[in-house]
Amino acid sequence: MAHRGADRVREGRCPLEGHLLRRAPRAAAWTTRRAQSDRRSRHDILVAYLHIVRDQVPFRELGPDWQKKRSSPEHRSRRLQRQIEALGYKVTLEEGEAAEQAA
Repeated sequence: MAHRGADRVREGRCPLEGHLLRRAPRAAAWTTRRAQSDRRSRHDILVAYLHIVRDQVPFRELGPDWQKKRSSPEHRSRRLQRQIEALGYKVTLEEGEAAEQAA
């Protein structure tokens, strides 16, 4: 493959070709992660805004660990229980072996 410079023609590989090809997947992955993070942040802000405006309540800070609390096993089990009850089922939760071993 010939590469043309200002006044000369060189044979061989482009000197930056390998560098750019190695960097492109990392840059694409970083951009994707950042876009997903931004999307989640925007979603959280919109949901907070919706509740503040709809319910006419003042903004309150949830704290630095609210994400950790929200994804805890206890919170997840309560949320799933409410979802199943909303479908018309009666739900009773008991801790099983997996929950006892995790503790």
